[in-house]
Amino acid sequence: MKKVKVVLGGIALLLTVSLTAGCGSSQPTSQLAQQAAPQQAASQEHSQGHNQQIHSMPAGDPMPFLADMEKQLADVAAKQKASQTAEAQKVAAQLVQTADKLVPHIMDDGLKNKTRQSAVAIKDAVHAAKVDQAGLDVKIKELQELLLKVKGDLSSHKH
Repeated sequence: MKKVKVVLGGIALLLTVSLTAGCGSSQPTSQLAQQAAPQQAASQEHSQGHNQQIHSMPAGDPMPFLADMEKQLADVAAKQKASQTAEAQKVAAQLVQTADKLVPHIMDDGLKNKTRQSAVAIKDAVHAAKVDQAGLDVKIKELQELLLKVKGDLSSHKH
């Protein structure tokens, strides 16, 4: 019985010493790992910089955003004419959000600014205390024409 206790105690002591010593890990191995980490980080930075140079455009197809804007534009006009002001205001706010998603895909800076400003102008017109229907119709028509130009701009380049 005493021999069993001594053997078990010896094994426990051996395990404890092994665990505290790091299970046989040596210093040179950890130095290699430390040297490899900066090299991996540098290669990742290089590949990310390379990817950013190639892909300056946002990922994804912008055409669904364009289609959404055209639909939202029609919805704003229809709901405003039907005196559904609250619904028209919601759709106008969605129109601006969709414009914000579409604008990064447009190459022409002037077209970017006009598209965003036109969407905001429509939202502001719909949210006005008294809506000028004729003025809103003009703004909607302007944005529809801009969206045709945007479609041409988007189809002229690839992502």
